[in-house]
Amino acid sequence: MKIISATTGVVCLLVAGVIGAADAKYGGAAPSVDGETNSIHDAGLYWLKLHYQFYVGDRQGGGGSYPGQNGVPTVYIGSVWVGTDAWGTPRVSGDFPYVANEWYRLQGLLWSDGSSWNQRPPHIEKRSALDSYLRVDDRDAKENGPIGLVAEQHGMQWSNARDDDYVIFQYRFLNNSGRDLSDEFVCLFYDFDVGGSLSYIDDYVGVDLNRKMPYMYDDEQDHPYVGLRVLDGKPHTGCTADILNDPDTDAKKWAMMTSGKWESQSEKDDWRVGLSSGPHVCRNGDKLRVAFAVVAGRNLAHLRTNADAAYNKYWEIFTGVDTFWGRAVRGAVELNWKPNATYAGFNLYRTAATEPGAEIKVNDRLITGRAPFRFLDAAVEEAVTYRYELETVGLSGGRERYGPVEVKAGGSAPRKSFVLASTYPNPAHERTTIAFSLPEAGNIALEVYDLSGRKVATVAEGYYEPGPHEVQFDTGKLTAGVYLYTLTTATERATRKLAVTR
Repeated sequence: MKIISATTGVVCLLVAGVIGAADAKYGGAAPSVDGETNSIHDAGLYWLKLHYQFYVGDRQGGGGSYPGQNGVPTVYIGSVWVGTDAWGTPRVSGDFPYVANEWYRLQGLLWSDGSSWNQRPPHIEKRSALDSYLRVDDRDAKENGPIGLVAEQHGMQWSNARDDDYVIFQYRFLNNSGRDLSDEFVCLFYDFDVGGSLSYIDDYVGVDLNRKMPYMYDDEQDHPYVGLRVLDGKPHTGCTADILNDPDTDAKKWAMMTSGKWESQSEKDDWRVGLSSGPHVCRNGDKLRVAFAVVAGRNLAHLRTNADAAYNKYWEIFTGVDTFWGRAVRGAVELNWKPNATYAGFNLYRTAATEPGAEIKVNDRLITGRAPFRFLDAAVEEAVTYRYELETVGLSGGRERYGPVEVKAGGSAPRKSFVLASTYPNPAHERTTIAFSLPEAGNIALEVYDLSGRKVATVAEGYYEPGPHEVQFDTGKLTAGVYLYTLTTATERATRKLAVTR
């Protein structure tokens, strides 16, 4: 039987001595800790206990309540899972929270307003309202072994009335597995007890499909609704389990978080609910970023309002693009940007000072690849000032714009000139985009050669109209190395270098 504590005091977790030996994969051994406490998100109405081993709540109960610290308990316990099937057998780091935790304490960095336990990472200093920071790894994953992840959790909560009914968790997972992960899933799995220890067996599960938000409620009018929402990532599965079907193996957890189903439960029981984001691609050495909100509300309508407020607040704090700038080059304008989130792709829009109301989409197809991005707009007139906006296309279809950036086109080339641009990205891993511009219509050949002069691919050939063009080139079949790509017309020829990595 679950026992929900009414206390709001801090639970002390004692860890003595130095834990583990130095480990290059995970960044070294953990420091010694003596009497370190957990952090309580208590800035607003909805509060949660956050522990350094990547779980929320208290194994003795009393994980969270709404409204206020003396309100109705809603969370018994919750945990974070990360899974992949890259080894042929599913591996999931992060255990079901009732048993020994699989996350290993690498650094316990906890802060709140007015206090700092350690210096915040540089990318955190310019953000606001961050309430806590945890950094752990998965070296303790037991069943099928660790994946090789170092995980950061950034927790946020606000005290103003518009934003005090949710807590936001942003996760960054550094892939130190030694291989690219093409099917990485992240899942929050929570045992909500709506109404506390006396009524946890009368809970129900619903799904808001518009927001991809699973939520729980019970049949008491004065008890809240609680739910989970993906803020940054790809909502994939809303899963449920009861006390007889707890996911206690990697295979069960993997099956739940990757099913693609959105499960509701109309029969009352002691339900658990999970929300996963994926599949994500994370190359070796890269970081995957996702974010979730744990939301509460007086009723379903209020829960939806709070979930939308959490989404808007997150993207107000964490802009998806850190840098977006342009410069004039000969006969063209070069645009550069570096996102700090994972997107499906990008679009560029341009207006000229001479025609301020006429917006033109610059790219023919969605711009994809790896950061940093570079795009050459050759369809410009010399000495004309242009305003550019960058549109991000999210993994779930959402769109946001950044800019404008003003650039006065330079150079002495005519508006329609023969231009072969650098590929982006370069170096390329799986694919790259080649942009070129033609002064007049005609037949072209765009070909790729190795350094010995052997042709390895024909990217494009045939009749093309004058003006700018883009083509996608799949580099996946090429071995790592340096190649030359050549654009040939009846009167012109240009060659540039392309690097391919693996």
